[in-house]
Amino acid sequence: MTVSTAVPRIDYAGNGVTVLFTFDFKIFKAADLEVTVDGVVVTNYTLSIATPPAYGGSITFATPPANGSKVVLKRVLPFSRSTDYQNGGELPEQTLDDDQDAPVMMIQQLAADVDVRLGSVLRVPANEAIPELSAAASRANLLLGFNAVGDPVMVPPATSGGGFVNPMTAAGDLIAGGAGGAATRLSIGSDGQVLTVVGGAPTWAAATGGSGGQDALQRSWQGV
Repeated sequence: MTVSTAVPRIDYAGNGVTVLFTFDFKIFKAADLEVTVDGVVVTNYTLSIATPPAYGGSITFATPPANGSKVVLKRVLPFSRSTDYQNGGELPEQTLDDDQDAPVMMIQQLAADVDVRLGSVLRVPANEAIPELSAAASRANLLLGFNAVGDPVMVPPATSGGGFVNPMTAAGDLIAGGAGGAATRLSIGSDGQVLTVVGGAPTWAAATGGSGGQDALQRSWQGV
């Protein structure tokens, strides 16, 4: 028999009620089918395989998968060949068909696995290359960013664009750059104080030299 172009994987969403799930790809035996619920391999089901020349089948769970769970049925044909033809021996049609179908089924299985993996990884144009990420220990608690040439770098959450952490906690707070440029909180000053710099860091201080400093600060805030 021929092998259809069906993808040897079907994804379902559990609803807490449905127990019967079908598949339309060919398998030879029960061990060729893997069933997972939320990524965990399960075996609490009964399997029905279509009789050749039909293919496909169904599984029936003993307990319906939970509402919102992800149920995946996929073929896991081993990448091996066990058929051994004997010189002068019999050559049954079904044995020959299965032996010819198996390589095609393996190719379909590999293609499906590649599609799934490519759909869950970052990719760059074919004419570009990026260096490997640093080891897990040095990536811990950091976010993925990119430098000026597009190479991946690990950055603290408070300094990354999408992961900015607002340090302000009260009305009038300001954000100032701390160590390494990390956003830090500068609480509002007292009435009459002006913002100045001491030791390279912004701070509030009493106004000196008349109102010129305060007027200058006010003009800067107003964009004058």
